Amino acid sequence: MVRRTILAMAMALPAAALGHPGHGPSDLLVEVAEASQQGQVVRVSALISNLGDADVDLTGVLTQGALVEAQGFPLTIPADETMRLSADLMFSGTVPGILTLEFDFGAAGSGPVLVIPQLEEASDV
Repeated sequence: MVRRTILAMAMALPAAALGHPGHGPSDLLVEVAEASQQGQVVRVSALISNLGDADVDLTGVLTQGALVEAQGFPLTIPADETMRLSADLMFSGTVPGILTLEFDFGAAGSGPVLVIPQLEEASDV
């Protein structure tokens, strides 16, 4: 399985938060560990690393043309830890060969991650 690592964001907090001592840009890394397509569904497994010194909440994941099914929102990623997120992207039309997931971290901001799903062969079993 090809692993794709994408630096999703070194997001800046809203300007008002930057004026407070101890606040600064969030340091988040999103690694797509697996992205596979079977029919109209793309299954994504992502590792989200919080390299900052404060907990961050992942409030949702969005992509154009698909319903995203994932459990556990909001997902709190503690400071200096990595969490795994698994999601199914249910497309009603053609599944794109390359797609962008938007990871929404609420007040900490949001950022895009490029995903190239691998097509799974349907089994006869």
